[in-house]
Amino acid sequence: MLKTRLLLIIFGIFLVYALGIFMRRAYGVCLVIKNDGGEPLQEVALKFEGWNYRYALAVPDLPKSHRKRLFVKPGRKSHVTLEFTDSRKVRHAETAEDYVFGNDCGKLIFTVHAAGAVEATIPTHPEICWDSWFGFID
Repeated sequence: MLKTRLLLIIFGIFLVYALGIFMRRAYGVCLVIKNDGGEPLQEVALKFEGWNYRYALAVPDLPKSHRKRLFVKPGRKSHVTLEFTDSRKVRHAETAEDYVFGNDCGKLIFTVHAAGAVEATIPTHPEICWDSWFGFID
């Protein structure tokens, strides 16, 4: 009886984890925008550009020392560009080095430093979303 109950608990945990793998993939790429600069970011936008494909996503203004996390499923293989306006009304743009894919469940982080300098990580492209439900947690 105890052995059966233990096996059912283990099977249930595995089933929930496996369901999380599929759910995480369904949400697409995780994009994180970190504002480590000393000023708020205004008119923030993410642009996705690929062959015969363009898509822009408006993001709310980002106060200093805050971050925003979004899950996006681009329609095609696309370059991602972060655009924003600083407090001096200067427009900045930074494009990630690699593509993101529509069926991807990777992660891409844009970090905005002082004076509008932007650092973008190289996107990860895992075949299977092993982080499961943990991919939704910061």
